[in-house]
Amino acid sequence: MEALLSIKECTICESRAAYWRHSQEKYLKKAELELARFQKQFKAKKARLLLTEHAEIRQWQRAFSFANVREAILNGFPIYRYYNSPLREVKILVMSYVKTGTREYRPMHVVVGFHERTPEIWTVITVYDPSVDKQKQWNDRYDQKICFCDETCDETLV
Repeated sequence: MEALLSIKECTICESRAAYWRHSQEKYLKKAELELARFQKQFKAKKARLLLTEHAEIRQWQRAFSFANVREAILNGFPIYRYYNSPLREVKILVMSYVKTGTREYRPMHVVVGFHERTPEIWTVITVYDPSVDKQKQWNDRYDQKICFCDETCDETLV
C-alpha cells in the first residue's frame, strides 16, 4: 500500500485520488481474500464464472479469449474493489498479463462482480487492455490508477 501514497495526480482529480487511495487501503486486502477463495473454489469445481453479454462482446472486440479471461481470474491479482451496499454487490478489478510471444505480454483488466449471498458465482462484467487508454489513467505497470480526470482535463502530471 505504500506505493499508493506516492501517486502524483493533477489538481483536477486530487480529491478523487485521495478518496480512491483511502478506499483501497481499506478494501484491497478483502478483495485479495475474496479472489483467493473464489480461485480455490473454482479449481475444486465448486464455483462458476459467467460472462455478461457485454463482456462477451468486449472480449472478442478487444482480442481476448475466454481462456485469457479465465486465466486472468485464476492467476491475476485485484487492484480495485467496490462495494455497492444497497445491492450487496461486490465488484473487483483484476489485473493480469496475457502472453503474446516470447517474453512479450499484454496487460489485461477484468472487472468481475458477485452478490454477497452467492460468492461462488462470479460474473465477468467487462474486459479491456489498459495500455490503449488514451487518457493515460494508469501507471506503467497498469496496476495503479494515476489520473481520475474526465476527458475534458488536459492537465499533465508533474
